[in-house]
Amino acid sequence: MRRLVVMVLCIFLLVSTLPGLAQAVTVEAIEVDGATHILRAGAARQIVSPLVNEAIGRSVSYYSSLWGSLDFTLFVDLVDEQGPDLGGGRRPDAETNYRDSLELPQQGGGTRATNKVCEVTMYNVDAEMSPQDVRFIAAHEIAHCFQERFKGSLGDADYQRSLWWVEGTANWMASMVYPPSTAPTFWGSSNRDFVTNLGVRSLPATSYDNSFFFQAMARTQSLESTMNYIQAIPTNPDSHESHLRDFFGNDVVTALMADYALMVGQGVLRGLPDQGALWGKNVIAAAATSAGHVLTTPRLGFNLYTFNLSGLAAGQGVDMVVTIPQGVGARARLVDGTEIANLTSIKVCPTDGAIRMVVSRGFGDVGGDFEVVFNLSPEPCAPTPEPAVSLTGTPDCLMGDWTLFRMPDAPTSGPEAAAYRMWPGNSGVTFSPGGHVELRFDGLVVHNYGPANELIIFRMGGIILRGVANFTVGSDPGTYVVNYVSGQRIGQARMTMQVAGTITNLSAMLERNLGMGGGGGGAMGRFTFRCVDGGMLEYVVEAGGARVVYLYSR
Repeated sequence: MRRLVVMVLCIFLLVSTLPGLAQAVTVEAIEVDGATHILRAGAARQIVSPLVNEAIGRSVSYYSSLWGSLDFTLFVDLVDEQGPDLGGGRRPDAETNYRDSLELPQQGGGTRATNKVCEVTMYNVDAEMSPQDVRFIAAHEIAHCFQERFKGSLGDADYQRSLWWVEGTANWMASMVYPPSTAPTFWGSSNRDFVTNLGVRSLPATSYDNSFFFQAMARTQSLESTMNYIQAIPTNPDSHESHLRDFFGNDVVTALMADYALMVGQGVLRGLPDQGALWGKNVIAAAATSAGHVLTTPRLGFNLYTFNLSGLAAGQGVDMVVTIPQGVGARARLVDGTEIANLTSIKVCPTDGAIRMVVSRGFGDVGGDFEVVFNLSPEPCAPTPEPAVSLTGTPDCLMGDWTLFRMPDAPTSGPEAAAYRMWPGNSGVTFSPGGHVELRFDGLVVHNYGPANELIIFRMGGIILRGVANFTVGSDPGTYVVNYVSGQRIGQARMTMQVAGTITNLSAMLERNLGMGGGGGGAMGRFTFRCVDGGMLEYVVEAGGARVVYLYSR
């Protein structure tokens, strides 16, 4: 017996000295913007603890800038147990609860009673997940803390009927901290739901996939207006639709739904499902002369339709007439943005015999569906112009999607870092072989100090340039220099500067410099894209004697 006890003691001492084995629960105190938050990790979850630590720092600081001053303590608990059984083998990855008071573990041991605590319990987040998914899930759950703090806890029944904004806004906010492309597993589920619900469910009947709606709202109505709308949402889900109408008005909601549908159809929102899946859901075979094509769209929703036309000669166009339901805020557009008026013939030159059409509707109690009629056009179509952009010779290392990481001279720690923010996911650059170059600025916010130590805030939002011209490959390997004259804008360019509380709207100047609006031309200068060490992309903007450097990551 004595020998057995000694052997057991030796084994215990050996195991306890090996790294990664038999570790006790750890407690970390995380400082974010002057507040202390707690992260506790069970022995089996400590391998992902650094990832969650990072997500707490990024998301809490960013969400505070969206929601207002933080007045609660965040407690993230990485437990070793699985989540409760929800039935059918479903178990949650995490759950969030707001507590008026809670005994919080302390880094040095013991506990301390703390008022106003948001407790995030994470169950199934472990080493088998990708690091990107771990960070995104943490950012998503922390977004719920801000919702619960400002909206109060909903009962289970109301919560289940409120998923369109509870989960939709949490996904949208998390996507501004970590881009959707970095969380393939988590985001993939949302994308599948988005395709399934497209054209079938209205907005309030959706869930995680509804994040795209809030992303579109921020692009068309501004980030500030979107947050004001979200914070003012009543806790009673029966009032959500009327709140949307009352907050923006019928005309704005009609335009918002139409713009949202077009953004999805053109693929300009971050994290969208594959365009083939979206446009392939509703494919209608139609003769070049035909009628009675009925298109259904849910109330407060939209749909995408692909018409494959037969009986067309080369260069042949068609005249299309669309019956648009009246009194329901309905709109119809071609995928290139061309507006279609009710019962008015429009000539269309199909590409490869296909016409893509976007339909949407807002509020209204009047029923009715869209209906489409085709006839051969007596006038032939003009030859398709050659694309303005050629990516021949583009370095392979640049191909794909890039997300803004940081400016290289931005401080990463200390008090200065809190005043200088370039948030991942707010801006992106896309290089597509044989396609287009796309520059995006979506809700970009930069805080910096001016020469007199005054705080200067730049906001750039809603800018998307496609088909930008005059590209040349730089002399250095992996360098791509862009000298552009004009581009096609999608969305409204916005830029404001705030100094000492005074806000100056620079949007008109920005559009003028970008050669958009009524003028055209107006070269902005030179953009240089270069692959650098560490798998990063360096993006340099040179204009008007100024030079700004950004770093992007995959």
